[in-house]
Amino acid sequence: SECCGPCRQCLTNTTPTGANEAYTVVNTAPANALPVISSVSASESTVFFDPSGSTQASVELTAYYSDADGDALTALFQRLSGPATTGGTPRVSSTRLRQTFQQPLTAGTTVYEAVVSDPNGGSAASQVSVNWILNTPPSVTGPTDQSPMDPVEPDAMVALSAGDVSDPDGQTLQYTWTQTGGPDVILVSPDSATPTFSVPLGGGSFTFDVVISDGVNSITRTITLDVETVN
Repeated sequence: SECCGPCRQCLTNTTPTGANEAYTVVNTAPANALPVISSVSASESTVFFDPSGSTQASVELTAYYSDADGDALTALFQRLSGPATTGGTPRVSSTRLRQTFQQPLTAGTTVYEAVVSDPNGGSAASQVSVNWILNTPPSVTGPTDQSPMDPVEPDAMVALSAGDVSDPDGQTLQYTWTQTGGPDVILVSPDSATPTFSVPLGGGSFTFDVVISDGVNSITRTITLDVETVN
């Protein structure tokens, strides 16, 4: 007998009577298993930024995926809606895609989509959103002259204060103190809002700069104090 096509195999069996009986075996290819995206995430769901700032805010997107057939997969992130952002070089492995996107020019919510494809036409997609918000710098009030009212004992601990600081966006603030004048002292907790130092014998006139940052914008104020020690 004749075979019916390239995907069929013909077998011939001889019966005890001598008659030939033809059997047709159909080889059916297994169905393609589609890629599966197990998770898509952003390093931050909300990102504060300053369009005119010297530091560019960014977010890192990550997608994890797999393929039951073991096919070599291709993966990419694309923007579906919202402010346009510039993407860095994708970092792709057999099971993971990572890509960093820089801040947009305007505020808004950007929806990104991870698309994973196999060589047989199968694909999967999943989305993640990032809310880009224009940053408002921190503000501070309070006296810059913080001289003690009365003389203090030598080696007494004197506290500095950055002032009454607030951040409209509710971000965590960072403090950096630097001594710019007076006898050298060692600040205790120079990354806090209220560091302290031990007054040297004879006291002196001290000047400190404190930089207050919300991670995007910063302000600087100068704190002075004259300290006298008890004779």
